[in-house]
Amino acid sequence: MNLIQRTVLRTGLVANIQKCQLFGTSSIFQQNQAEGKAKSTIDSKDVNHHEGLMKTWWDELGPIKPLHSMNLVRIPYIRDGLVPCPPEERNAAPLQNKKILDVGCGGGILSEDHCKERKNYYDAVVASEVIEHVNNQELFLKSCIEAVKPGGKIFITTPNRSRATQFFGIFLAEYVFNLIPKGTHQYEKFLTVPELTFLLERNNCHVESTCGLIYRPLSNKWEFTTSQLLVFALQARKLD
Repeated sequence: MNLIQRTVLRTGLVANIQKCQLFGTSSIFQQNQAEGKAKSTIDSKDVNHHEGLMKTWWDELGPIKPLHSMNLVRIPYIRDGLVPCPPEERNAAPLQNKKILDVGCGGGILSEDHCKERKNYYDAVVASEVIEHVNNQELFLKSCIEAVKPGGKIFITTPNRSRATQFFGIFLAEYVFNLIPKGTHQYEKFLTVPELTFLLERNNCHVESTCGLIYRPLSNKWEFTTSQLLVFALQARKLD
């Protein structure tokens, strides 16, 4: 169980997270406008795909081991965004008193209804490797934003929509080297950095930072990089 999930447990939120389904795959950015009236982000095809992974979800050496190793970079990214202080001034549990909602953690589901019940409640919402798996990305973001306090943070990691991601992140990773299960991603459903920034800023957020991430399969490690061509992390603040 990772640090964010323990934080969720400490704040007593698990009972409010419905069981064992993941938000379905996202529509392409251009479809967000047409889907503006949609009432759900769920895509049944993607739900079925991820249900097939449930038995191995917590296997750190299993088919989704890159997600487990990603914690070594995304948790510090979240920590530093919420508690911006020099390392020597940081205590042993910097997130202990923070209410953090981890959307999609452990293959679980956070419903829009939960966000409505917890408006302006959380210090931060984390959507790591989730937005590329939902229908109507803007509705998904609105639900996340509603749950955050004014001045609170939203942290997102997601693949960039680029030809490099299509080749390395889908063709090679899924169909040649089997680094992740086949069919996990659909290229046309990825967002670029400007597209995600636009959706957030249109919904009362200010994007404070973005950075690139790269996965090293031989060492099973993630690293921050100046290139955002493959995967990127984004930090936004909800405006007052």
